Amino acid sequence: MKNSKENKSIPFCINQLFFCVLFLICTMAINAQVKFENFDSFDAMKKKAAKESKLIFVQSYSDDCQQCAELKTFAINRDSVMTVILDLLDKKHCYEASLNPNVINLSSQSKPYNDVFLTNKTKCKNTIIAFSNYENAISGIKSNKNILLFIDKKLNNRNDSLLNKKYILYNYELFHVCKSNKMTYIDFLRIIRHSLFELNMSDLPSLQDAVEYLKES
Repeated sequence: MKNSKENKSIPFCINQLFFCVLFLICTMAINAQVKFENFDSFDAMKKKAAKESKLIFVQSYSDDCQQCAELKTFAINRDSVMTVILDLLDKKHCYEASLNPNVINLSSQSKPYNDVFLTNKTKCKNTIIAFSNYENAISGIKSNKNILLFIDKKLNNRNDSLLNKKYILYNYELFHVCKSNKMTYIDFLRIIRHSLFELNMSDLPSLQDAVEYLKES
């Protein structure tokens, strides 16, 4: 009985395969017969379509494609945006280090923190240049809508973000790090969004104001 059922199912499978192949062949044949024509006038196109009993296919495009721009905006590379954001922090640290010669002298002796973004500041000696670089970094972030969209996206998914497991030092410190000075990347993004985009500040707030905002929000 088992062999009989298996034998009866073979013709059924062959029939299914036959109709599938036939359908594909017919579809390819129909597509091959379709010829598109370009018309300068919509009325002329309608007249010819009515005369030949054919459908009208309208293709439109624009050099200023809003949907394309939105897609490009949302297709943000996390690493490249975080590079810009960490560059801002680097410029902030450099400016802070330039205000304290002792910090600069000790920078080469400091030990790096295992899980904290911190760079050597032995070259940050000119306060005017350091502050100018810091201002330029802030202006670059405020003028880049992609960064704001990136920040919003990360803050909306802050619980699942890997950025919750990475840390920065808000102020540049070497040996005695204040507990509140160490914060996650997500917290730093919250401060940037609030101060630079919501309040339109020209620089980042003090550590005390930043910590107070994180507690209240």
